[in-house]
Amino acid sequence: MPVDQASFRPYQGVRHPGRGAIRAIAGTTIRRVMRRTWLRLMFVVIVLLNLVTTSIMSYFTNQEIAGGQTFGEILEQRGFGPLDPFAISMRGFIAQINLFSLVVAALTAAPLIAEDRRARALPLYFSRPITHVHYVLGKLAAAIFFLGAVLLVPPIAMFLYEIGNSPAEIEFGDRLGVLADGLIPLGALTLALASISLGISSLVERSNIASLALFGLLLFATVFSNATVELITEDPRWYALDPFYSAQAVAHHLLPEIPKLDLPARALPRQALQIPLSVAWSSLAGWTALGVGLLVWRVRRVEVVE
Repeated sequence: MPVDQASFRPYQGVRHPGRGAIRAIAGTTIRRVMRRTWLRLMFVVIVLLNLVTTSIMSYFTNQEIAGGQTFGEILEQRGFGPLDPFAISMRGFIAQINLFSLVVAALTAAPLIAEDRRARALPLYFSRPITHVHYVLGKLAAAIFFLGAVLLVPPIAMFLYEIGNSPAEIEFGDRLGVLADGLIPLGALTLALASISLGISSLVERSNIASLALFGLLLFATVFSNATVELITEDPRWYALDPFYSAQAVAHHLLPEIPKLDLPARALPRQALQIPLSVAWSSLAGWTALGVGLLVWRVRRVEVVE
């Protein structure tokens, strides 16, 4: 019998601590997504492509590029002091995260709630001893899994590569500090994208509409923020409407600054360089709060009404 034709009553018994329920929901959701061959292949290709890109970036950052010198040696020769190539690679990675992370968010995270709504599966979830909090955290964990594979795993892989290739004068603790400084904005962006993806997904019942809505919303944020600063006001804080610019702004303030030289180093977008740190953090927190708020409101409504 289809779920929408069955009479499921909300569970009224004792609700135990939900760590097991959260893991079960997250695991089931991840397996359901990965069972789709085309989506699994696309996800793996994107992750591998991202890893290859970062590996090439790290490799060339450590290679001799001008007069038998590496990028870091040129900077030191020009009076900037020894600079870990890992910091250069990290800034380069954060500068090019937009496309990969947006595609993964739209294809994997955005449909997660919409599919449950379309299948009328939410009443079935809540006929068991779980709450809307368990459900939300489980789905959020699944979304973070997919986005983290694109945003958080490559920097860790770069870090492991750089351990054996960075200059001897760069201490391990310094490299670890660069990794932490890079993972902070990337982690905040991962949480923001996961939250807003699920928030949008909870409002619709078709996964393709959820994906298109997320893509359109983030594209609108980018275009609107740029147009507002360029055409209406010169206040760079408007750039913070874009969560990608905000994450890159946080990285700019935390990571060692790379001087502007005519060398093959990927610079952060100029928009991100103009956003104050407090404004960037507020933007990422706002996107996260908006997504979680929509998700919790919608799921609680379903738990009560349906």
